[in-house]
Amino acid sequence: MNSITGIILAGGKSSRFGTDKALLKLGNKTIIEIIAGQLKTVFNEILIIANEPDKYFFTGFEIFRDVYLDKGPLAGIHSGLLHSNTARNFFISCDLPLMKKEMIEYLVAYKTEKPVLLPEDDGKVNYLCGVYNKNCLNKTEELLKNVHNTKKTGPSMRHFISQIDAEIIKVDSLTFYSENIFFNLNTYDDYEYLINNFRLNI
Repeated sequence: MNSITGIILAGGKSSRFGTDKALLKLGNKTIIEIIAGQLKTVFNEILIIANEPDKYFFTGFEIFRDVYLDKGPLAGIHSGLLHSNTARNFFISCDLPLMKKEMIEYLVAYKTEKPVLLPEDDGKVNYLCGVYNKNCLNKTEELLKNVHNTKKTGPSMRHFISQIDAEIIKVDSLTFYSENIFFNLNTYDDYEYLINNFRLNI
């Protein structure tokens, strides 16, 4: 698909893991390879946002750092929008290793005039798995500039979404939906749960 870019938010070193979650292995592949494998079936152009690019050269994709360092996921969205060459951009975090190709395709194909499209499942909005229009770039810049050169963390994704007109769609009734599709990898216990309970097609 040429009209939209797939962008992976690799994050950085997690204090809970002592390493980058994106580089943890499930089976014989890293989490970032698993997610990239799903995106490659949908997008012609894929970018990775990571503040230690050398760790991800093995993927073969273009890699960009955050412009605003240590300011949270909104800084990753900002960098992705800044470096993308397309108006529409699908973002996904490496916290979501069980994401399905069918969900990605559904979100990308969904028609909306709003600048952001996000899925909601089980009453929870998933901010780091959705479609962001490049015209959001100015708003991300504005919010991040307010905390630049301060010790403050970046604005929350919830705050950012409250500043724009986002389309939130419920996805838990879709035929390909499963309760674990938005499984969020936050802790080492989550990682062990993944290893012990899921056989991924990798």
